[in-house]
Amino acid sequence: MQPADTEREQMYSLAESVNSQLDECVKGLSGMIEEINSAARGTGGGGDVLGEVVKVLNEQLVSLGWIDEVCSRVEERVGKLEREVRGVGEGFGN
Repeated sequence: MQPADTEREQMYSLAESVNSQLDECVKGLSGMIEEINSAARGTGGGGDVLGEVVKVLNEQLVSLGWIDEVCSRVEERVGKLEREVRGVGEGFGN
């Protein structure tokens, strides 16, 4: 395996790892938001502070969704590059 192949494999593994970690973060935040929303519906007076917390968590969830989307695009690009490199390697008889 050539150095470029090794580096590409490492980048691909890193992209997969980051994507997996982000998925876990999104799941955890979604659960927390659901719990906070449930608690907010059950309370009458302390809704202002809780409302702010819900707002922040919702914004974080949107941000994590964006990050997940970007990671997916990076993963697609890495896959495309991997296919192109294989094609070039086949052209040289490797």
